Amino acid sequence: MKSTRPTSRKWLAIPALALALCSATTSQDKGFRILVSENDKVTILTCERGCAWKELTFTVPRQDNIVTIDQFGQNNHVGYADGLDGVPLPAFRFTMAKEDGKYVLQGLEGTAWTKLGFSLKPYAAPQVLDATGIGNVNM
Repeated sequence: MKSTRPTSRKWLAIPALALALCSATTSQDKGFRILVSENDKVTILTCERGCAWKELTFTVPRQDNIVTIDQFGQNNHVGYADGLDGVPLPAFRFTMAKEDGKYVLQGLEGTAWTKLGFSLKPYAAPQVLDATGIGNVNM
């Protein structure tokens, strides 16, 4: 007579599947982590996680000089076409400008924020930028 009771192997598969799904979600939530600092007239972005680059430096952006940043670096792309020249789409993308002495960022892809504003003092401790917003280095 065949047993109708599920085998213990099937019951072990359910927790293993749940653990795998949680791990996948956690690794996706890590996203990117970028330190933003300034010295004199240079903005320095140092990527700690989630980028193909380590450091980007550029002249402090102005209202008429908007910089676009993504996981691959600084670019001038207004938009992306899926599969264009085999280049993968970035996991995150935002613009950065400076208005009235304050940095203004607009989240375009891969961020929970649509617009952020913050100030930096030259040579002060950097701010941490990630998919959830901006904060202190000790976050």
